[in-house]
Amino acid sequence: MSYLLYHPSCPWNRSDTDRRPIGCRSLASFLLRRKAPKHRKHIRQLLEQYGCDGFEGFLQVTHAPSLNDTFWIRRAGSSLNWRQMSPYTNPFNEIITQAAFDGQRPPDG
Repeated sequence: MSYLLYHPSCPWNRSDTDRRPIGCRSLASFLLRRKAPKHRKHIRQLLEQYGCDGFEGFLQVTHAPSLNDTFWIRRAGSSLNWRQMSPYTNPFNEIITQAAFDGQRPPDG
């Protein structure tokens, strides 16, 4: 599947080095820096539970936003836009927030 890097509503062009994320040499290197560190307590289990343990799942579920900048990822051909997924204007999922901070998950079922 093909993905594009956006900032915030415009696709990033690789030749546009002025707007390139710091340290971004490729989409893969950018994503490695975006994912939560797997050494954090419970993060591996949380990523697996929500289907985010591989790059494909991570992108489909999260779109790789950050509170530190306005870059994000969208599947080519998708109609998703910045307003729909911006972490600045949309509420956080309380279950994921709680699990990320303290490792607590609601019981299954």
